[in-house]
Amino acid sequence: MSTDYPGALDSYADKVDGVDDVLAAHINNPQDAIEAIEAELGTDPAGTFATVKLRLEKAYGSCYGNDLAWAQAAAVQNTWYDVSDAAIVDGELYKTTHDGNGKLTVAGAGKYSADWSGAFEADAANVHVEITFSVNGTEVAGGTNDFETKAADREESCAGNAILSLAANDTVNVSFRTTDVGTPDLAIDHLMLRLVQLRGT
Repeated sequence: MSTDYPGALDSYADKVDGVDDVLAAHINNPQDAIEAIEAELGTDPAGTFATVKLRLEKAYGSCYGNDLAWAQAAAVQNTWYDVSDAAIVDGELYKTTHDGNGKLTVAGAGKYSADWSGAFEADAANVHVEITFSVNGTEVAGGTNDFETKAADREESCAGNAILSLAANDTVNVSFRTTDVGTPDLAIDHLMLRLVQLRGT
């Protein structure tokens, strides 16, 4: 069997009844092309799709919370805390789910552009806070951003981004910690988390 795909598109000549013989290659070559297309498409994500376009569309998901009341009292130095609050609601979701508390789950494996933004505060000035993504409960060093409060109980804007390599059913949420020796009270006032798939694995 022979096919030019995926290096090039195949072309086939029309057969004429009573003129052309139908040879095994006339059947085998299109079968080979079908197998090559299946190999390129793969089986991830699996499922039923109405069109190839839908099969190839990339996943995305977001969630957000405004005027949150989430807080961590007496935060321990270098201890990560997950931001989880029932006031965080669904954003746009496709091939991604939201647990209703700020955690997104992706259906398919791939490279994802990830970003978060929001506002936080602490009960003292000059408190150093790190915020990042948590993937399956493990914080992402490459997505960590560092902030310092300017005054007690003052909202500070914050944001960060990264490219994440995720497997099917991986979870992503936002976590934060203080790197100071004290035990400040920390609060997240606003939060937005977004994932957009860039490509497969």
